Amino acid sequence: MSIVLLTSAGLALSAFASAVFLVGRGHAHGGRRYLAVVCLQAALLFLKDIVDETRGPGWLVTFLIFANFLFGLPALYLFLRVTIGQPMRRPWLHFLPAFVNLPAAILVARSGIGSPGVDSAVAAGAGFDTYLPIVYLNALAAGETLQLVFYGRAGVIRTFARGARRSGVGSIVVAAIGCYAVYYTVRWTGFALRVLTVRGAGLAALPAWVNAASMAFLAVFVALAGLYVVTRGEVGRSRADGSGPRYSGRPLGREEAERIAERAARHLARCEDLSAPNIDPRRLAECLGVPYYLLSRAINEYQGRTVADLIREFRVARAKTLLDTCPETSILRIALESGFPAKSSFNEAFRRTEGMSPGQYRRRGAALSRTAAGAAPGRK
Repeated sequence: MSIVLLTSAGLALSAFASAVFLVGRGHAHGGRRYLAVVCLQAALLFLKDIVDETRGPGWLVTFLIFANFLFGLPALYLFLRVTIGQPMRRPWLHFLPAFVNLPAAILVARSGIGSPGVDSAVAAGAGFDTYLPIVYLNALAAGETLQLVFYGRAGVIRTFARGARRSGVGSIVVAAIGCYAVYYTVRWTGFALRVLTVRGAGLAALPAWVNAASMAFLAVFVALAGLYVVTRGEVGRSRADGSGPRYSGRPLGREEAERIAERAARHLARCEDLSAPNIDPRRLAECLGVPYYLLSRAINEYQGRTVADLIREFRVARAKTLLDTCPETSILRIALESGFPAKSSFNEAFRRTEGMSPGQYRRRGAALSRTAAGAAPGRK
């Protein structure tokens, strides 16, 4: 009865988390929707154990066993992509393996060969038909383990390369990937024990501690989802005033956008090195302690330009100052000191912003200075 109570609590928490993510609103709604899918996988696992412990319909247990594969890890990866501002155009393609697996899960459940007593039947050396669900089940587990390698690696790389770790989202994703890794380590350890500890013509029954350990790590995973619910899906903090306002999934208001844009402008004005290795749109967001998508929205929605445009304008402004104050410095040297990698890119950006080349700007400035100097005695 204690196992049923614990699994029921896990089912309630994972279902609650999934519902909260589904009904959430705001910019991060799309990301939370993917996390709801991850929680759904945990809910199916908990529900399977409850039905099994209460001796529910065998076909339902079989369906729940086979139906919760191949969609949790892609959903976790897509959640990370959305929250760091890199949504994908065709996210449904990542769920194709899960869609293909679902009809097979229905067929296996209807066949009745995957009943809750399949482990006992296999351990007793039953016929070949009894092995089919076991073979298929381990094939799916192998597929999801392969997903863990690819999606887990991609998720960790993006977490540390794109600054998601600062927002807290990356920590949750890495911890969830870790839970998946421990879960499958325990599962394959149990499978190896079943193969090595043979009984007659069949496999050994699954050790009791394997299921208990798997449930424990699954509970940790659901607790992580609960932590995300409690923090209301916070995806970043701004530390300009030390109070750390939460952005979570709320719409970005004008005052908040202006505050972010002003902080970005102040940082760029103070930055001595505006070259690409030192500053770029995402590195600017990291320096501000703001998720990149919020910085992008603040600049794009309320100023009608991109973060790259903002950085380019500050580089051009610095170049104008150098052109005015350093008439003997070459244009190439000014381009490099302003943060441009080459004279050609500097000329293009300068012409786009000022409507003239740097050389024309310098000559015009010199002509204006001479005119002002010639007119000065006449004004006295």
